[in-house]
Amino acid sequence: MSRARANLQAAEERHAPPRERQQALLEAFRLAITEGATARLAALLSAEIRLSADGGGKVPTLLEPLHGQGEVLAFLANRLRQYWADYRWREADINGGRGIVLYQQDNVAAVVTFGFDPTGRVTDIFIVRNPDKLARLTL
Repeated sequence: MSRARANLQAAEERHAPPRERQQALLEAFRLAITEGATARLAALLSAEIRLSADGGGKVPTLLEPLHGQGEVLAFLANRLRQYWADYRWREADINGGRGIVLYQQDNVAAVVTFGFDPTGRVTDIFIVRNPDKLARLTL
């Protein structure tokens, strides 16, 4: 039991790479979406990267998470590039790490945060579009 508890606690630990690496990630993420250039972002991602989105059943979003670099990068460079073309971007500290707040006109349309492994590679990209959760956001 004690080993199982220790393994569960280790799995729940949040890893945050240095701020400079997080900033490089934000810039690479933006390039992938705004220009379709994914090489810099690919170098920062885990091979088992997962992208999930929460629309709360109220706004369109992914129904299932995406897995693997190929699937995730194609979605960012093709689909999100199209959907987020008119959004205004703002970097922010969210949940203890650097993230992105996207605005459509003057309303928050989405928030993007990241999860990391102990080596600093991105293991998760979380997109929140659920208007109930975004309404509670304080910047």
